[in-house]
Amino acid sequence: MIKLLVASPYEGEDLFIFLGDNSSHYKLVLKTTNFSQDGGNQISDIKQTNDGFALVTTFPDRGDFHSNYYISSSNNSFMLKKIEEEFYSWQDGYTKTCVQNLNFNLNKAVDFFTKHIETSNVNCTKKYDRH
Repeated sequence: MIKLLVASPYEGEDLFIFLGDNSSHYKLVLKTTNFSQDGGNQISDIKQTNDGFALVTTFPDRGDFHSNYYISSSNNSFMLKKIEEEFYSWQDGYTKTCVQNLNFNLNKAVDFFTKHIETSNVNCTKKYDRH
């Protein structure tokens, strides 16, 4: 059993992951980033996936930008597997979708994570509105 604890919007950047046993005792196994951005995207949902969970962040003022962070878990190790981002430009009439496949161990330091993200490949496509 996994429990996730995140701060309220604008109240912190941490994600705490606890693992529970059959007796409902929980142990902190990871403290990492919650992928929110100060003045930007905030966590709007957490979804269970086949091998872990996805953190969903959206821009709070308008839903035109959102990101999904896919995290898998195995033996107290948490891996960021993929980031999917979608952005709609109403001014230019297109939706931009980007997918970044990763295999990053979230148990490593957050500053290392930032460098890893910046150097990995991102696949983006644009789909224009029909006029």
